[in-house]
Amino acid sequence: MTVMVAQCPGEASASEQRDAAQRLLRLGLERAFGVRPTEIELERNSFGKPRLRGRPGVHFNIAHCRRAVVVLVADRPVGVDVEAVRGRDAYVAARCFDASERVRVEAAADPDREFFRYWTLKESYVKALGCGLSYPVRDVRFVLSPDGEPESNKPQAGFRLVEEFPAVVIALCWLRHGGRSAQSDLVQVEW
Repeated sequence: MTVMVAQCPGEASASEQRDAAQRLLRLGLERAFGVRPTEIELERNSFGKPRLRGRPGVHFNIAHCRRAVVVLVADRPVGVDVEAVRGRDAYVAARCFDASERVRVEAAADPDREFFRYWTLKESYVKALGCGLSYPVRDVRFVLSPDGEPESNKPQAGFRLVEEFPAVVIALCWLRHGGRSAQSDLVQVEW
């Protein structure tokens, strides 16, 4: 898996985020699969998740917020989410987290960051499935080990938190093929 990350020095507008996402997607597809920009033709599944037309073995996912853009490219279905750390949302936590997750968020040294660790993991999973928030996200549950490794009740998926960037939390999800894990190559790109 190739993870392309561009962190914005300030806050990016929606059009700046889209432009950066397109640039990272072109770079990621070329780096991981040798797909030239002129060969990129996208289509969408029934839930709107984009995919590369005519290349069933090439998978990618895009996430962006005002502080960063992330593109994940792999040979298996993947999902990525990125969120700027800000105040946690009690309504979202009540609807999308189970009771034990809510307790762990509130007990954390930084409850706001902890909220987004759980939220990005959940969103990365539903994006890997390709169905987005039509999936009942409360049904995917996480426990984070003391070193930050996510453990889930979804054995068909692997997860990783990328926390090298203090202003954002990034979560990666990949669907396992034959139980295989996935190695990721993190590439930082200038905004």
